[in-house]
Amino acid sequence: MYLSSSFLALCGLIATILPKTHALPSQKLKPRQDKLKFRSYTALGDSFAAGVGAGPPAPQDLGDCRRRTGSYAFQFAEKHKPDEFHFNACSGFQIDNTIDIQINSDQSDFAFPDLVTLSIGGNDGASFFGLAEYCIYNPFWGLISWGVCQAKLRDAQATYEGLQPNLERVITAALTHNLGENDRRIVAVMGYPIFYNVDNGILKAPQCANNLRPRRQSINDVAGTLNGAIIKAVDAVNANNDVPKGAGSKAVFVPVNDNFDGHRFCESPDSPWIIGGPRAAGNQEPGPIYIAYLHPTEEGQQAFVRKLEEVLEREV
Repeated sequence: MYLSSSFLALCGLIATILPKTHALPSQKLKPRQDKLKFRSYTALGDSFAAGVGAGPPAPQDLGDCRRRTGSYAFQFAEKHKPDEFHFNACSGFQIDNTIDIQINSDQSDFAFPDLVTLSIGGNDGASFFGLAEYCIYNPFWGLISWGVCQAKLRDAQATYEGLQPNLERVITAALTHNLGENDRRIVAVMGYPIFYNVDNGILKAPQCANNLRPRRQSINDVAGTLNGAIIKAVDAVNANNDVPKGAGSKAVFVPVNDNFDGHRFCESPDSPWIIGGPRAAGNQEPGPIYIAYLHPTEEGQQAFVRKLEEVLEREV
């Protein structure tokens, strides 16, 4: 068959325009590196860090510490796979025994972390459960005067307003212990959520009754005061040039509260992320029915993880 020179020229032009289809050398795509994979991660603090009420016992649990697989510490470690994970957080701990046992003790598993998370302060002074017991949850709350509740709340407010120096001590210990001059460490200090919806409760539970609104608001205010003290302590430690910081180590505040919008107790009928009662949805804690009151559910602990990731993404 005869092909005109014009047709052949056209074919040549098309060949230069269309992409070539010959095989390319095999190239493997590199997996995306996890920015939040730390070499060594140590989790410190109280029951909020241990994860009371959130899932079954973690492998590192020692019984009374109530370390749970649903805790933000365990969930973060499972997701980001640090080379080492040291789960020191323990239910009921306060600032002093966190420093003495979880950080400085020769028997502690603090190690040499480049990431530390810390939830602390809730048990120093009146515990949140103690306030709720006096002001809201006691089955005879109608017989407990508002005056008794107010006295407990005033004591808690005064304690948390004066807690900043002690918070600075524990943050400094977490930042500097076993820190070499060429090491960089981030200490992520977790905030506490505001527990209650104050408006007339969506959940038809006695704790959500309209006449308890002032009590719910007052407990929320106490949590807000503690968060304020934590923020000031973080800023003070970072600004203190006498605190050794190695190669740019720092403390950061992780403000978890907004992540609980729509999921506070007395706010969501289907999925509250705050355990608000002995048979409350999400309460997975065995033992005394009150032990997990005002603690995050496993979904609430996931909200901690998301905010922690958000903050750390800006720091690494």
